[in-house]
Amino acid sequence: MKIKTFFLTALAASMIFVSCSKDEQQQSPTDTALKTVQVSLANLTRGYQDPVATGDKATLNNFQIFFVDASGAFYNGYAATDLTKTTPLETYFSLVSDIPSTYHYIDANVTKVIVVANYGSKITTAANETALKALSTVIVNQQNVANLWMIGEAALVSGGTDDAGHTSNIYTANVSVVPLVARIEVGAFQYNEYDPDGTGPEPAGRKYEELALTQLAINNYGGTSTLAPAVSGGVSATINNTTVFTFLDGLISGWYTDALSVTMDGTESPTAWLHDEEDANGKVWAYNVFPQSGVVPQLILRLTGTLPAVPPATTGVTEALYLATSALTGYTAQRGYVYKMTVDSNTPFAFDDDDLENPEKCVVVSVTVTPWTVVAVTPVF
Repeated sequence: MKIKTFFLTALAASMIFVSCSKDEQQQSPTDTALKTVQVSLANLTRGYQDPVATGDKATLNNFQIFFVDASGAFYNGYAATDLTKTTPLETYFSLVSDIPSTYHYIDANVTKVIVVANYGSKITTAANETALKALSTVIVNQQNVANLWMIGEAALVSGGTDDAGHTSNIYTANVSVVPLVARIEVGAFQYNEYDPDGTGPEPAGRKYEELALTQLAINNYGGTSTLAPAVSGGVSATINNTTVFTFLDGLISGWYTDALSVTMDGTESPTAWLHDEEDANGKVWAYNVFPQSGVVPQLILRLTGTLPAVPPATTGVTEALYLATSALTGYTAQRGYVYKMTVDSNTPFAFDDDDLENPEKCVVVSVTVTPWTVVAVTPVF
């Protein structure tokens, strides 16, 4: 997908729901008194910077609230003046300011609140929690930071005060919504000298006097996910010396591949041979994936290596190369996490000659993990 810098202005969108009885008499949470639910929303904006439209922000642009009982049934809330419960209050909103301050006369059986965000329209086809969580989306539609599906839920907890000052039979539910996806970012590449025993590079220096990095792609990811979540389909190609270039050549365009124009020859960073795209251009290469237990996305890097010239030749021989991660150390397959390979995270996409000469070209890369915060990733080859 297009290079993006991903800035997070909040860890999650927090929804606070306060429930109380319609009278002030102390009641047991298991009684049959109807509940009044007061709703407030905070921290709804996440910021991103796009190289085409610098400063653009992706926001939580629509969301829907569901009041749910233990069986998964949905319930409505009403205005305080609607004593006969004739007209349910709206639960779908495209603006935070649209949300009503209070929902009244909610069934006493309600035990939790579910919030679905950025679905794009009001959900009317899901009659209960099971049907709601069966709704699905495809990964290509979860690459735009402005339209990431999100979900969160929380049980009602006894305690609190409503907007009229009542303190009897009050319940709160603090809901944090998170995207269905995890994000993998690469902001820097580093070509290290090979030092297998820690005593110094063997042989001294690097095999190639120049590396041209021309393509980065992702493999081993799910294609569809429900809100539940349940992930299915997708791409999981076998990558080795005989398949890799056919695979890369087949990725003409799409969110899953990027054309690179990176030259590493020691000019940019003579000691470390480091290319820091994030520092140089304020960008990273980013891919959103549906997290799956036991499944680790694979990054594949295409390179061309130029060997030192052997006299009388004045130019060195070039070799077609590739690297494919065999692991992402630190990757925890969790929704709403960013797994980052950058200089700032101390985990650039680093490799050496041994990785490039490995018959299977497998590299281990490290990652740092934080919820909806920068996560540093270390690639393993």
